[in-house]
Amino acid sequence: MAGDVITYSEDGVWKTRVEGNSRASRISADRGDAVAFGRRLARERGVRHIVRPVKPDPETPDPEEGL
Repeated sequence: MAGDVITYSEDGVWKTRVEGNSRASRISADRGDAVAFGRRLARERGVRHIVRPVKPDPETPDPEEGL
């Protein structure tokens, strides 16, 4: 839904932004801080808070590969 609050990891930092906005509302090095801020922002706006899982880095080898 437009206006939902989204928290996600990008380039090694956690970002929280309102869907539809091009810029993050807040950037944090800590996932917990970002999720707490996103939850609070969503509650204030009366919208959903979506936390996206971290995408695996394609440059990092899979430790189970080749077993």
